[in-house]
Amino acid sequence: EEERSSLPHYDFEILAQIYDTFLLVERKGIFEIYDQHIIHERILYEELKEKFYNKKIESQHLLLPLKMEVTVIEKNIIFENIDVFQNFGFDIDEFSENEIVIRAVPAFDFRDSIENVFLQLLLDLKNEVEIKDLRENIIISMSCKGAIKAGQKLDISEMQNMVRRIHEVGKYTCPHGRPIIVKLSKNDLDKMFGRKK
Repeated sequence: EEERSSLPHYDFEILAQIYDTFLLVERKGIFEIYDQHIIHERILYEELKEKFYNKKIESQHLLLPLKMEVTVIEKNIIFENIDVFQNFGFDIDEFSENEIVIRAVPAFDFRDSIENVFLQLLLDLKNEVEIKDLRENIIISMSCKGAIKAGQKLDISEMQNMVRRIHEVGKYTCPHGRPIIVKLSKNDLDKMFGRKK
C-alpha cells in the first residue's frame, strides 16, 4: 500500500501513442487526443520565457567555436540586436565580411545541430517582415527546435510528464496558435456512430 501511495497521482490516463505522434488520453470522462510536438513546444516556450525574463538562461561555451557564413541582412539582424542574443546565451563575434563565429550558445537541449538551429533562427527572424519582438521570436524558434518531433516513440512516463506539465501550464495552443488537444465526449462518439441524432 505504501508503495502505491508514493506513485504520482494523475487525473488522466494515457491510453496509447499512435503514429508516434498523437497521445490518446482519457481525462475526466472525456477522450482527448494530444499532439506531442505541440505540447512539448508549449511547455518549452513557457519555461524559456520565464528563464529569459528572470535572466536565468545559462550559456555554454563551445569547445570548437562555430564559424558560419551569413548574409548582410542576417549579420545586421545579429549585430543590431547583439545584446538580445547575449541575453539568450549566445556569444557571437564578427569574423569577416560574410562570416560570424559563435563561441557560446544557450545551455538548452535543441535536439539538432547548433548550426541548423541558428540558421533556422535567422530564417525565422528574416521572414518576420517587421520583427515586432525579437525576443518573442527567438523564444518561439528555440522552443520549436527543442521540442520532440512527430514520429518519435515515447515511453509512458514521458507521456505522463508532458500531459501533466501542459495542464500545469494551462495554455492549450502552441505559440503560433495551433490547438494542442482535440476532445471527443461520449456524446460526440454516440453521434458519430449514429446512436444519437
